[in-house]
Amino acid sequence: MVNFSSYNNQPKMLSDGRNFNIDSKEAEEYISQKIDELIAVHRKSEERSKKIEILEEVWNIIDNAVAHGSFPRAFGYFKTEKQREEFEQQHFKMNAVSYYFGNIFSNYHQRIFENHLPFCIINGTFNNNIIRFHELYNRSLNDYAAALLHIPAYNPLNLPIDKPCYMVGNLIMGEHAYATSFIVPALIERFLIIQLSSKILHESINVLSNLLDKGKIYLSKEEMWYYETFSKRESQTFDRDLRPDLYTLFIKYHVLEESDDIKQIFLNHLTTQVKKKKMKFEELTLGGLFYSEYVKKQIEPNYYRLLKFLFHAKDMNVRNHIMHANNEFFDYFGIGITSIMVQLLWDILSEDIFKC
Repeated sequence: MVNFSSYNNQPKMLSDGRNFNIDSKEAEEYISQKIDELIAVHRKSEERSKKIEILEEVWNIIDNAVAHGSFPRAFGYFKTEKQREEFEQQHFKMNAVSYYFGNIFSNYHQRIFENHLPFCIINGTFNNNIIRFHELYNRSLNDYAAALLHIPAYNPLNLPIDKPCYMVGNLIMGEHAYATSFIVPALIERFLIIQLSSKILHESINVLSNLLDKGKIYLSKEEMWYYETFSKRESQTFDRDLRPDLYTLFIKYHVLEESDDIKQIFLNHLTTQVKKKKMKFEELTLGGLFYSEYVKKQIEPNYYRLLKFLFHAKDMNVRNHIMHANNEFFDYFGIGITSIMVQLLWDILSEDIFKC
């Protein structure tokens, strides 16, 4: 079992006791049970249901602890007592998320690697002219597996590095997968946007196909080329230059409702008005997705809550802390957080994160 959440190691917290102890024997028994249940699943649909069940149960445990527990008192300057209490609760939730989800997923992944069970891969069809996504993914996963399996990471220059982890009884202690921590948040952002825009594309093509079959619309030669090209394509990606024409086609035949929300996801950019008649175009990022009602409706609620808690600027803001190597209050590079991000990435790639 991975031990991530001892409050005694947090310099800004005083360990003056609390009613809910996430290091308790009961919590460890629950975590072990859920790891076994995940491994025992044989069908993909059962695995998805089990993961959602675990997400819901853990969120209920955390919510109940926040509502009824007491927390170590934070010291330092706070404008109000309410601000202090919010900090204490947020700090507790960060540790609880890492402890429960991190323990479950890191041990689950370790068993997957040890027993050579299948997991998600990324092939070259996702690459563009600049970035080789499958290479980024493979490098991050190699680093992650090295930490979990207690083997040295690839080190061609033979530079001195700490051991990826060490064992104390049945506990995996002190491991980090730094390359994974840096790479996976970018892959989560990119592939979530790819999958969302791909869902819009395929759903729109299906509606268009239905209208054509019923003879309700007739396409021009150019429009038919777009329809035939994308109705037969298996790849999840499509050229960015074609997206505006596709969006215009879908709007023309009322396949899509005209919406800035959907348009920004489909075209993969944010549009903001700078001055009168002047528009500014920016790449769509993970942060922008949290302001989209369409995204919220597409993602299963427990997954959405975990995604938002990890990456929203008002919550853990993990990606920002990792990019700036912040660790004053929390180890954002810990294998617990890393394992949660890896699982999220897998569930984005497999589309388990989306509502059925």
